[in-house]
Amino acid sequence: VVLTDLRDQKPAGSLEPAEIAFGGPFIARGYLGRPDLDAQAFVPDFTATPHKSSFSGLNITEEINNAPLLGKSVSNGSNGSDPTQKQNDRLYMTGDLGRWRAGGVVDLLGRKDFQVKLRGFRIELGEIEAACRAAGARASVCLLKKSSNGTQALVAYYEPGPDQDVPEAAVRKSCQKSLPPYMQPQSIVQMEQLPRNTNGKIDRKMLPEPPAIVVNQTEEAMPETPVQKSTAVAIAAVLGLPVEMVQLDSDFQEMGGNSLLMGRASSAIKKAFGLSTFKGTTVYQLGTVRRIAAAVENLLAQETDAGQLQSEPSGALALQPQRSPYSSTSASSVCIQAVSVFCMNFLFQSQAWSPIWWAAWFIYEYYGRTMLFLYLPFAALLDLVMMFTAVVLLKWLIVGRVKPGTMNLWSAEYYRWWFVNTLLSHTLKLAMPLVADTSIASSVLRALGAKVGEGAKIGVFSVHDPDLLEIGAHATIGKKAKLATSSVLHGSVHLGPIRIGDRAAVGPTAVLAQDTVVPAGKAVLPLSTMPGWHGSVGSVAFRDAQPPRTSEDFDRKQNLLRLLFGMPVVLLGEVIPYYLTYFVLVWTYDGLYAENKYTAFAIWSVLLSWIYAHPMWFFRLAVVILQKRLLIGDFRKQQQEINHWTEWKHWVHARAVESHDFEEACEMFTNTEMLSYIYRALGTKVGKRVQIDQLSFVENDCVTIDDYVVFGSEVMLYTDTQAPWVPEEYNKKLQKSRGLLRRYADIHICQAANVLDHCSLLPGVTVAERAVLGTCTLASAGSYYPPLAIHSGSQRGRSMHLRDSFSSPAMRALEDKTMQDLDSPVTWWRFNLVILLVILIANPLPEAAWVATYFGVTSIWDIDSGSVLTLLIVTPFVYNFIEFILLLANIALKWIIIGKYVAGEYKFFGSYHMRWMIMMICGSGISALQDCLHGTIFEVWLARACGAKVGKECYLAGLMVEYDLLTIGDHVSIGSGCDTTGHTVENMVIKLAPTRIGDGAALLPGSFAMPGSVVENEAVLMEHTQVLKGETVPAREVWAGIPASGCQPTAGTGARS
Repeated sequence: VVLTDLRDQKPAGSLEPAEIAFGGPFIARGYLGRPDLDAQAFVPDFTATPHKSSFSGLNITEEINNAPLLGKSVSNGSNGSDPTQKQNDRLYMTGDLGRWRAGGVVDLLGRKDFQVKLRGFRIELGEIEAACRAAGARASVCLLKKSSNGTQALVAYYEPGPDQDVPEAAVRKSCQKSLPPYMQPQSIVQMEQLPRNTNGKIDRKMLPEPPAIVVNQTEEAMPETPVQKSTAVAIAAVLGLPVEMVQLDSDFQEMGGNSLLMGRASSAIKKAFGLSTFKGTTVYQLGTVRRIAAAVENLLAQETDAGQLQSEPSGALALQPQRSPYSSTSASSVCIQAVSVFCMNFLFQSQAWSPIWWAAWFIYEYYGRTMLFLYLPFAALLDLVMMFTAVVLLKWLIVGRVKPGTMNLWSAEYYRWWFVNTLLSHTLKLAMPLVADTSIASSVLRALGAKVGEGAKIGVFSVHDPDLLEIGAHATIGKKAKLATSSVLHGSVHLGPIRIGDRAAVGPTAVLAQDTVVPAGKAVLPLSTMPGWHGSVGSVAFRDAQPPRTSEDFDRKQNLLRLLFGMPVVLLGEVIPYYLTYFVLVWTYDGLYAENKYTAFAIWSVLLSWIYAHPMWFFRLAVVILQKRLLIGDFRKQQQEINHWTEWKHWVHARAVESHDFEEACEMFTNTEMLSYIYRALGTKVGKRVQIDQLSFVENDCVTIDDYVVFGSEVMLYTDTQAPWVPEEYNKKLQKSRGLLRRYADIHICQAANVLDHCSLLPGVTVAERAVLGTCTLASAGSYYPPLAIHSGSQRGRSMHLRDSFSSPAMRALEDKTMQDLDSPVTWWRFNLVILLVILIANPLPEAAWVATYFGVTSIWDIDSGSVLTLLIVTPFVYNFIEFILLLANIALKWIIIGKYVAGEYKFFGSYHMRWMIMMICGSGISALQDCLHGTIFEVWLARACGAKVGKECYLAGLMVEYDLLTIGDHVSIGSGCDTTGHTVENMVIKLAPTRIGDGAALLPGSFAMPGSVVENEAVLMEHTQVLKGETVPAREVWAGIPASGCQPTAGTGARS
């Protein structure tokens, strides 16, 4: 027995609806005298010949042999001695639909014949009929019929049976409870007896025409209790409706609500009843006045039983607002910041002025090309050593050892800390990906002051103050984990230690606050946190770490192999693009010289940045792709047992795809077909018209992305089942269903699904058609997200189901128009070509800054008679002046291309989307100076110049994009990794809404204020917190969690004590 995909003859993946087929020596030879039926029902046994399945991501033989079966295994082919060879070569397609569940269970979903498509959704009529029977009907049938206005609608017929009272309202409620909105019948017809044919089956042709099709045929009840009435008043005010129209069972979405208004409704209800514990997801999940009011009454009862309302515990720093005695705008403060930014910007571009790379030019001049090529790998190694050495020396010279405590914002102590912190973050971002998961990474952290135990596996992560970090022996730090040892809060920088125990683990994208202690042998789950300096608040989720699959002796030998043989391969991969680019530069110059020797150098110099940058990007991508194909092949074919060769290969490939240069090259092609081509070349199965922003994953072959999928930025896909943060129970379940322990489990993103910003998907996740994973969603191992379901957040290691997708008629029309444009080759390729043209023009401008610097310096400094000291003094001034001009150009482009960002909804591929994308490219590519401004008054001035309303004495270190939609009060602090962008993307529609942050508010590192949210005066968002769209954080409240809600912070007693 197999389940075959409905579109192609290949086995269906787990949980995928598919047609049931069976084969073997005992199936019928055919229909008597009906060759037409034979052709439809009997197909060749495609399981007999191994071939690859583009759908399931598995070799077909492996899929069949490992699939859960109904009591027996399936042969993947017949041997030559079988007398029933011919019969075994066929499968019988039953026409019944089903899907595999864990443990070999098959869910029956009805007949294939009864599958219809309505408004773009594939609908199984049998599921609607089952929902009708669940209300008590003896029999039911559903049809797709035309309504009075000519549009198609679902009509359900049912018979209650003898002596049964099953009103239409009960059937409708049952459908609303178990079916998504697009599957709910528009008309329900009760009949004493459904017409049947001679075989006793329901005769669909004899069903009567339904009455006029309307959505609501029952009279709704009105709110009765005081809580219900107050809830209705709050909802009516948010929706702008008369309160009489808000009935007890009226659905919020059907009354015109959307995600932004849901957040506002949550805040209005919270304010009406004084409930700080009322969660922002309640309106999403419950939807009607009856159910929301019941939740409110429950919370009120809990507070009454407790005998008190919200009380503020003493000792929590978040509840003690204060101001710094220093100013960011005093003359001395501005001078210090200007000098610091001046030096910082020059240090950021160390490769351009480094004597190691200047030496390459002199070697080429005096010794020729061969010696240059031999020198370059050593230059790459020396450059790596110099970057680490420089940041270590500057750290100890400028700040020395950082200790737990506080420092005033804008003080001299703060500026020293800020300078080193910014330089450290930049250096680790550039260099750490090349040495991650080796003893070099541990040694660098130790040199910076951290305590790191033997055998620790350090990934590419973010750390603020290494002195305050203690990592135990054989601990693991996952990619893009954030260890926030410092936070800016109420006018001060607060610093505290973080301790990670022996064999503990911090999952990818997890965020740890200061004073956090991760106990030995525990794993913090991805996109989660641990109790820190304000107690057990937020998305706390940890469990026992999965036992390691390797011994300590194996790890030591593997580390040695990586150092001796892996690092040379990594460094060679870094310099090969330089070799190839060299030939392009030489050939270009020779061609220009042959054309006209008098103008050749001038033309070549003007075009040098573009001649250098474009081939460098292309060759870097080509080297990574070629290395993956030659070294790795297909990850799914890797041996299941762990050995040194497979581990070494995996590490080398990870260094390539996690390197800063590769990620930067991919980021450059965001939302273009070029990025899809790159991932396809790496082995990822990517469908057509996919919108990819920023993906981060290593095992490319284990990811399948179907057509029309939309990705947000910073999405993490993790398929390794043996990582310490993956539950061991999942591996056991996988082994039980597959029959063997697999190293990697596939991730499948189905057609038109949305995976938005900062989501983390663990092994074995399936996101079904048009399902949405909202911003900051943790998809736990083996999760299945059904069609149109909307999930978000990270609560106790799992996401939350908010609601099913529902669009107003206007929004549905906008989405439909976007899909029509998406299917138009003209629209699609016009958009891609325009964006690629902008990329090719704008992205080499940072290199052009150095070419301009060269000509600017040589116009002042004579190469023959000038001193080296003069060169070192002049070059930084010229370079920073050019960078400043580019920054001003970037501001001007914002007003020329976009003008003023305006709240609203904009479809993909339209004029606004194209201008929005162009501005994103220019903002990230034109000037490198902006990266040095975070945490200074210059960032405030830049935000104002771009249209943001920003008060005085603000600390801004987060991400801002739609400046005009952002209002920031006085004395606000927004920490590193925070996101206050004014847009979200859903179903290829850009939604913009204003965000307001009140006086004295604080967003600690890794927090998100979603579009339309309001953070009132002196409110605090703890580390790793997400305020949903439209929500309001009341004044002086402290919120934590993903999604966020009010919490009761306490004085920290963790690692600091």
